[in-house]
Amino acid sequence: MVGVSTQSELVILNLIPNNRGWQPITHLVKMMHEIFGARVITPGPERASLPVRLGFRVLSRRRAEGAPSLLIIAPKADKIRRFRELPEWRNTYRTVAAWVIDSFHSENLSASDGFRHLDKLFVTWGGNIPEYQAMTNGPVIWLPWGTDALRLGHVEDSRRWDLLRFGRQPASWEDDDATSAQLAAHGLSFQGRPDENTYDGLLSRYLAQSKFILAHSNLADGSSYTHSTREYFTARWVDAFACGAGVIGVQPKSDPLFETILPEAIVNLATTDRDAELPRIRQDIQDWTPERAIRIRNMALHDFDWRWRLKDVARELDLPTERLNAELAEIQLLLDQDAQRFSPKTSNSMQNAGF
Repeated sequence: MVGVSTQSELVILNLIPNNRGWQPITHLVKMMHEIFGARVITPGPERASLPVRLGFRVLSRRRAEGAPSLLIIAPKADKIRRFRELPEWRNTYRTVAAWVIDSFHSENLSASDGFRHLDKLFVTWGGNIPEYQAMTNGPVIWLPWGTDALRLGHVEDSRRWDLLRFGRQPASWEDDDATSAQLAAHGLSFQGRPDENTYDGLLSRYLAQSKFILAHSNLADGSSYTHSTREYFTARWVDAFACGAGVIGVQPKSDPLFETILPEAIVNLATTDRDAELPRIRQDIQDWTPERAIRIRNMALHDFDWRWRLKDVARELDLPTERLNAELAEIQLLLDQDAQRFSPKTSNSMQNAGF
C-alpha cells in the first residue's frame, strides 16, 4: 500500500481506479489531502486471507479514542469491505466512514461488504438512501457531485466553440464529423471529443472555451456500462458549470440533484434526435451572453464546489477546518465581488455618473 503524509486526524483509503474516467474523484482525494492534511492509502490488488474474511464478518470494531478517523472512498458499495485489509482495522480508528461515489448501484448490497462496521455513510446519489439505511446503524448522508470551482473553474468572456461534445453520446450524436458539418450549416461551431489527458487541462482548454457542452442522461445515450433504470448526473455537468458552460442534452431529470440547478445552466432537449433539436439548440446558443456564463459559474461556486461537501465531512468526522474555512471564505469573496459588480445599484450608479 502507498501512503502519503505521516500524521493526520484523517486517513483516506482510496479505492478509486487510476484511469481517466475517475480523474474528478482522484482530484477530490487530492483536495482532502491538502485541506485536511489527510494520509492517503492506495492499496494494490485486493487480497484477504480466509481468517481475515471470517473475522471481518463476525468480529466487532472498537472505537479508538484519540485516534484518526478513516474515510473509505469507494467507487461502489461492494468495495467498502477492502478496509479489512488494513492492519489492526478493528481498533485503530476513532470513526470509520465510507463515501460511495456510484451509489446508484444498490441492487446487490450485502452485509458481507462491512456496512455494520461503519459509523457514517456518505452517498453521491440521493435516490436510494433508504436502501443503504437498511444496511447500516449509522446515518446515511447525501453528498452530491461537486467540482473544484474555486481552483479549476474558469470564466472567459470570449469562447472558441458554441458546443463541445463531452463524453458518451446517443447514436444520433456519435459521429463528430457529421455533427460538426450539420451545426456549421446552421452557423454554429462544434468541437468533438476533447484531446486532453489532464483534468485541469480539460477544464481550462476545453470547458472554459465552450458556451455549452453536449451531455445526455445515461438513460438516453444507450451505454451498456451505465445503470439501466436509474439516471444520474456526473462530473461532466458540474465541471462544465465551474467553467460557466451550460449543458445541452436530454437531462437526467429524475436525479434529485436536478431540482437544485439554475434553469439557465441547462437546456433540456425533448429527444436525442439531432436534426429535430437543432432549432432549439441554435436559439439557446444565440441567447448566450458572458453574464450568463458568470451566473452559471457562481452557481457552481455557491452550490457545487466540493468544499461545501467537505464541510459536511468535517462536521461528521470532527476534523479541523482552518484551511477549509479559509477557502470557503475565498469562494464567498468571489461571490460578493460579482454580486456588487452586477447589482442594479451598481448599474444605476454608473448611469448617474454618466457612464
